[in-house]
Amino acid sequence: MNWESRIAPDPEALAGTPVIRGTKVSVECVIGLLARGWSEAEVLRNHPGITREDLLACLAYAEKRVQTKPAARGEAEAHDGELRDHIARGDAFRFWDEPEEDVYSEEDGAPLGT
Repeated sequence: MNWESRIAPDPEALAGTPVIRGTKVSVECVIGLLARGWSEAEVLRNHPGITREDLLACLAYAEKRVQTKPAARGEAEAHDGELRDHIARGDAFRFWDEPEEDVYSEEDGAPLGT
């Protein structure tokens, strides 16, 4: 499915949220309805300006957006490693709540991350 021909961000519709071309129906709306159990027929009946191909394009767009790229996977693994280090030191909550330069180790008083 070539979703690019059917899905596009539209600055005039929903502040640039990806929508089905020629409509103000967002991909997020369609995916949300399907996730809540709406059938294809229900979505099409309630949004007469869209087609089955538009629904498939929304699904293809969503699939593309959730696929993890190798670079992003590497960044996530690095972040997970840093978080594991904080958990091992017992300061995982500080990892999320405070900037690193303001967080000090209880063991030696040195700034974390150094």
